[in-house]
Amino acid sequence: MLPARKSLAEQGGYWSHFDDETHAVIQAALDQAPSATAATDALMVYQPLIEAVQEIVGGTSAAAAASQAQAAISEQAALAQQTPAVTPSIEQVVVATPAPNAAAPDATTITFGMPLAKGSDRATDFVQQFNQAHPELFVQIKDTFTGSGIMTIPEAAAQTDCFASPPPMTSELTATLDLQPLIDADASFPRDDYPTALLTPYRRNGGLYGLPWGITSRAVVYNKDLFEAAGLAEPTPS
Repeated sequence: MLPARKSLAEQGGYWSHFDDETHAVIQAALDQAPSATAATDALMVYQPLIEAVQEIVGGTSAAAAASQAQAAISEQAALAQQTPAVTPSIEQVVVATPAPNAAAPDATTITFGMPLAKGSDRATDFVQQFNQAHPELFVQIKDTFTGSGIMTIPEAAAQTDCFASPPPMTSELTATLDLQPLIDADASFPRDDYPTALLTPYRRNGGLYGLPWGITSRAVVYNKDLFEAAGLAEPTPS
């Protein structure tokens, strides 16, 4: 997990754990803007490869199974590039701010949403420490885990001031408020602290509807010796 903010990665010594080659691979992933449909179910992405392996085990030739998987992957990629014909309308978001329990009379209360199925004690302790260090603010945590899953982005946006959530689907972006005017109005905000590519899933029509706190990337790993033994050229970055 890479912190989305460059400054936090440097302060935490993130890059010191990797050699130059691995550093270059991670940097290359950061430089590639993800598609707006980055929240696609990971299992669906892997499904053509999983099915290919199952077919090979069942007796299908590797060439035939790989060809079929490639066709399915190409179809997925084509669908991901399509722009939805209809953009669902999102009603105005009304944020319900609970009354502060132990806040100072003039403190600003912020309701922060996050799933608390696990690790809630640590989150509660951290919030208490923050509130003590910043008496002008009072943060209250709202559990976004409903028992059967995590609240959708529109649901969380309607019940909290800010929240942690998986990356949004394109249709969910405008469920939150545009942060760009706030960033433009704050000259001290470090605009280059986020790699540009990481902000792409949160942008729409010039607006910025969220900020990433961390990122994980996937990689394809291959055995160079097998390519050499088969007389095949190694895969290129493209």
